[in-house]
Amino acid sequence: MSSEIKFSKLLVGICLNSGNSLGDVARNLGISMTNAESEALLNMMENKGFIDHPDISNKKACPHLTLKGIEQAKSLMDASI
Repeated sequence: MSSEIKFSKLLVGICLNSGNSLGDVARNLGISMTNAESEALLNMMENKGFIDHPDISNKKACPHLTLKGIEQAKSLMDASI
C-alpha cells in the first residue's frame, strides 16, 4: 500500500476514532507500518496542518485533528461515496 493511501486512510481513521493512538487506528484499518513510517506519516500530517502537536507517550502517538484535518477527512469520506 502506498504512503499516500495510508496517509488518506489514517486521516479518515483518526477522524472516526478520535482519542485513539495512531497504531490503534492503523490496526483497526488493517494497515501495517513500521515505527519509522508511522513517524514520517505523523510528521507529514503535522507539516500539512492536518494534526496539531500529537501527544506522544509510552511509544504511542495520539494525534489530534485540526479544523483543516477534519475538513480534509470529510472531503475524503465524501469522495469515497
